[in-house]
Amino acid sequence: MSDSFRFQIHHLEPRILSEKINTKSFDCGDADLNEFLQDDALNYQKQNLAQTTCIFFDGYLIGYYSLACDSLSLEKNEIKKAVSHKKRFIKSYPAIKIARMAFAKEHHSKGLGSLVVEIVKGMAISLKDEKGLACKYITVDAYPVRLGFYEKCGFVKNQAQPRQATISMRHHIYN
Repeated sequence: MSDSFRFQIHHLEPRILSEKINTKSFDCGDADLNEFLQDDALNYQKQNLAQTTCIFFDGYLIGYYSLACDSLSLEKNEIKKAVSHKKRFIKSYPAIKIARMAFAKEHHSKGLGSLVVEIVKGMAISLKDEKGLACKYITVDAYPVRLGFYEKCGFVKNQAQPRQATISMRHHIYN
């Protein structure tokens, strides 16, 4: 497969993480993200903290993403842009958090991250259309080195930033 190959959704097989999936050889080049998948993700699922989907291509585990419910608090000037209704009393907004996302080193820069963002966006829309559950944003706590990627996907930094090593960002689903 050439380096210019870009994945499309029909190339991939998503599977919910289970004990049957061997994650030990997965390597995205980031020890923290590898360790999460290999040691923590199943426990997160059992405790309903995050649900992990593994992504397979030709039978090989090439990536994963973990999702969780979230709520987003915005600053006053951000609320004016977020809510067109004159009554802007909502203090927090419903969101889906991309809690973790990683791809095997040999599959970086092939469009997988952008594809996952689009999948999550579609999930949020289907929650509203099929389940009657509203969701306004996708959120992420981005590593600083991934800031440019998320900005290209339409995420913006949240003004209220907790003191942590990551950057709180949001993507308005209905742009």
